[in-house]
Amino acid sequence: LAAGALWIAAVATAFTVILVPYDYQNGGYWTPLERASYYSFSRLGWALSVGWVVFAVNRGYGGLITRFMSLKFWIPLGRLTYCSYLCHMLVANYVFRLGTASIHYDGLWDMYVHGIVPVLLLTFLFALAMTLFFELPAARIEAMFFSRKAVEQKKDRKMSSEPPAYIKF
Repeated sequence: LAAGALWIAAVATAFTVILVPYDYQNGGYWTPLERASYYSFSRLGWALSVGWVVFAVNRGYGGLITRFMSLKFWIPLGRLTYCSYLCHMLVANYVFRLGTASIHYDGLWDMYVHGIVPVLLLTFLFALAMTLFFELPAARIEAMFFSRKAVEQKKDRKMSSEPPAYIKF
């Protein structure tokens, strides 16, 4: 019952954070109090909503969300995005320092073509290389180490649960 109420509150808060600024973004006027309230509490509300989703999925209150977020296709995507997070600042620094002139705004299309697209492409290219050459081998070594340890622990538990050989039933 409490989990259901928290799900409703989290979804309502997330939709509120997303939909409330619609009028303001389309030219509507907000008073300073409305702006201050929204900008003060929207980030907190969003963080609490996402935090509830993470907590609920982790603790088994997620239902369909848990099944969706546990699908196998998220694993390589998660590794790739983590590696892109690690290397994107280096790539952005490299791309923006290649130019001989100072960086200035020439328009959205120019910024998109000469700034965003090259950084994204190079970032995910380097992230793919990092995933293939570092992350996957490290994960395999870790899996081999922990699987051996788990097998040994299982053998130890099995052996300790058996009665000694001199006791006959």
